[in-house]
Amino acid sequence: MRPRPKVILIALCVLAVSASFAALAPAQEAPPQLACSEAAVRQMADRFISSFNRGNTSQLDRLWSRPRFRSYSAAQARPVVRNHLVRSRSKLVGYFARRHGQGERLHLLTFKLSSRSRGHAQFEFTLQRLAPDLSAGHLLSYQGTGVVSCETVTNPLAAWTMSQS
Repeated sequence: MRPRPKVILIALCVLAVSASFAALAPAQEAPPQLACSEAAVRQMADRFISSFNRGNTSQLDRLWSRPRFRSYSAAQARPVVRNHLVRSRSKLVGYFARRHGQGERLHLLTFKLSSRSRGHAQFEFTLQRLAPDLSAGHLLSYQGTGVVSCETVTNPLAAWTMSQS
C-alpha cells in the first residue's frame, strides 16, 4: 500500500509547525558562570581589594558567596601576634567595614591561579597591608590563598586566607 500524497503533506506540515514552535520557545538558560581563567579570577581578587580599600560594603557583600562561604582570615606575626578569623558570612561585611574604618588598605603585588577543580578555582597571592592600628603605619607583607566558585558570576568569593610573611 502506497502512502497517500495528502497524508505525507499533512505530516510534513505538522513537523514544520512543531519545529517552528520549538524554535520560538524560550531557551532554558543556565545561570551565568564565572570563566575560571586566570584573568577572570584575578579580576575577582582585584574587585575585592578595590571594594575593600574604598569601604564599599554593598559591593563587598555582592562579591562574597553565601552558600559557599568558608572563611576570611588575616594572621599577623609582628610586631604583635594577631589573628582575625571570620567564619560566619553574616559577620563578614561588618568586619570589612571595621577594618576600613581603622584605615586598613590592601595592595596586591602578585597573583597566580594555582588550581581548578569541581567548580572552584584556587589562587595564591602576595600583598602589602597597611593597617595603622596593627603596624603603626608601616606596610606589612602578606602571602595567601583564596577560593572562588566558578558556578556563578555573583558572589563568587568563598575563602581568603593571608598571613604575614
